[in-house]
This record gives sequence, C-alpha cells and structure tokens, in this order.
Amino acid sequence: MARFSWVSSAANAVLTICAIVVTALVVRKELFPPAPAAAIPFTRISAWRAFGEEGQRMGPERAPVRVVLFSDFQCPACRVLAEHLKTIRSESRDVEVVYRHAPLERHAHAVPAARASDCAAAQGRFEAYHDALFAAQDSIGTTGWDAYARRAGVPDLARFGRCISAPAADTRLARDTVAARELKVTGTPTYLLNDRRFVGAPPLDSLRAQIALARRSAAASR
Repeated sequence: MARFSWVSSAANAVLTICAIVVTALVVRKELFPPAPAAAIPFTRISAWRAFGEEGQRMGPERAPVRVVLFSDFQCPACRVLAEHLKTIRSESRDVEVVYRHAPLERHAHAVPAARASDCAAAQGRFEAYHDALFAAQDSIGTTGWDAYARRAGVPDLARFGRCISAPAADTRLARDTVAARELKVTGTPTYLLNDRRFVGAPPLDSLRAQIALARRSAAASR
C-alpha cells in the first residue's frame, strides 16, 4: 500500500508539473504573441527590384509579392526561414522567392553547396536540390554532392559532376556576393520583401503578417 501511495503521489506531482508548464506556455503565448509585421525592424531599400533580377527562382515569376533571399545552406536560421517560405507558398500562389547565395566564411562547406545547387539549377532542379540540402543540413560536407543530386532528381549526374568542377560554376556565386555586399548583408538570412529588408527568421505567423502587408502594398500601388 505504501508503494502504491508513493507511485500515486509521484504521478500526481508529474501531472501538476505538466499542468504548470502548459499553463505557462499558454500565458506566454497570450502575453507575448508573435510580433506583428509593423513591429519587426526593417530597412527601406529604394532599388529593391534590381536585387531580384538575378538568382534562382521558386514560385510564379513576377508575382505581386517577391522575396529576395540571401541565404547560406549551412545556416540553421536559413533552414527555418526556407521551411516557413515553403509553407507560405503552399498556401498562396502570389509569392515568388528569388534565392541568392550569401555563404558565411565560418561555414566551410557553404560555398561548394552553393555551387552544387547552381549546377542542379542548370538541369532545372534547383528547388529540389535546395530542399535536399536543408533537409539533411547536418550532413553537408560529409555526403557527396551527387547524393543530394540523386535525391533531387537531377537527371544527368555526369553533367552535374562536370559542372561542379568547372570554373563557370562560380559565376553566379560571384554575382550574388557582389549583390550581398551592395545590400550590406552581414548575416543570414537577410531578405527583401518587396522594398523592405529584414534580417533573421521570424516566426511563421509573423512572416505571414509581413507577406499580407506586402500583398496589400502591392495591390495599392497598381
């Protein structure tokens, strides 16, 4: 009986702790909801359209809402933002993402990952390769680039391998690096949402609010 009493008391204690944790999470959500779009710091960029002329495109071209994303395949926050943008694009067909490379020096494999993604793009498989890299981000640098290419459905692996080894593979990366410098990108992810520059990966609901605001602004300017 004493053992049952001890087990019962322990179970009650666990349930009490769980209730406290759940209550705390609910209270936190109510007291500290995701920041509205207007509250998230941003910088106005007058020549924002020029930054979207180059890059790998995902989604409908010339959509009313354009996200120009400067990203690094080894950056954890970049992976989070990529997932959020994929969710939003699945919910609406009026958002275009233009992906541009901004590999950070501290990420040893970010440059070759960028080069490999562009070689996948040469065969029409950028988005699939992009998704494969982020899905297995922790294995970047330990898995061959052709393994990601297989997952991404790159049709000609021999051509893919030649592309990675060719000097021309650095051409787009060089252009993106210049653009990142012009935009004063100092960390990733940095993204332009139409004419507003943001840094970091906001919560999904906050990003939805940013997109909705950009959508209204685009409609008002037509």
